Amino acid sequence: MSPAFMKSVWGNLPDAAVIIDHFHVVRLPIDRLEGMRRAVFAQGPQEVKDTSRGSRRLLLRNE
Repeated sequence: MSPAFMKSVWGNLPDAAVIIDHFHVVRLPIDRLEGMRRAVFAQGPQEVKDTSRGSRRLLLRNE
């Protein structure tokens, strides 16, 4: 969860238990991976762009 969210929860509900669901746990590394993939794709030469088309699906596939 974001630092702003955690600070708000702890500030307003200091005795509350913070529970983070599976969706948010999985989403954080996927967002980071997607950002890195986009950066490599944007900076790379045309050859990299041609070969990395469809790489998002390959990286995020659940196998």
